[in-house]
Amino acid sequence: MSRLFKPGQKFFVLDYETTGIDTEKSSPIEVGILVCDENFAVIDCYQSFIRVEEPMATWPADQLQAYKVHGIMPSYVGEFAPSMVTVGNEIHKQAERHTSRTNQKPVLVSDNIQFEWTFTKRILDVAMNSWPFHYCGWDSSLLLEATGIGDPKPAHRALADAGLLQAA
Repeated sequence: MSRLFKPGQKFFVLDYETTGIDTEKSSPIEVGILVCDENFAVIDCYQSFIRVEEPMATWPADQLQAYKVHGIMPSYVGEFAPSMVTVGNEIHKQAERHTSRTNQKPVLVSDNIQFEWTFTKRILDVAMNSWPFHYCGWDSSLLLEATGIGDPKPAHRALADAGLLQAA
């Protein structure tokens, strides 16, 4: 039997909740990451709200609609939530901790890799960190649809959605 993944490979199954669906106009407000080994067994996790710098009163109506989807209260992402820099530094530390001795970097996995990749890059850029992940990500939607499983119905909370995806 051949292995699909290299021994020691780590995967970051991640999901963001944001202020909207447009990556240009939206801000990430919650991240959930399940770190998995080459068998997709969970070995670590990270979840955090992310402070939104602009006051809620200045958000356009489409961004306010996102709260109806995920139910994250504005107070959760207010002044007491960790900054994007703090969250970026933690994500970077997690990735470095799970990079193999042979410099095999973790692979990002998501049901919408372009969306998650964009927000991860934005957060790491703000934190002024280098890119600590493998050069490509894995969009699970393609695999899950091809196998007939289909994407799991999202819970619209970052860590819960990452868990649903990891379990599929």
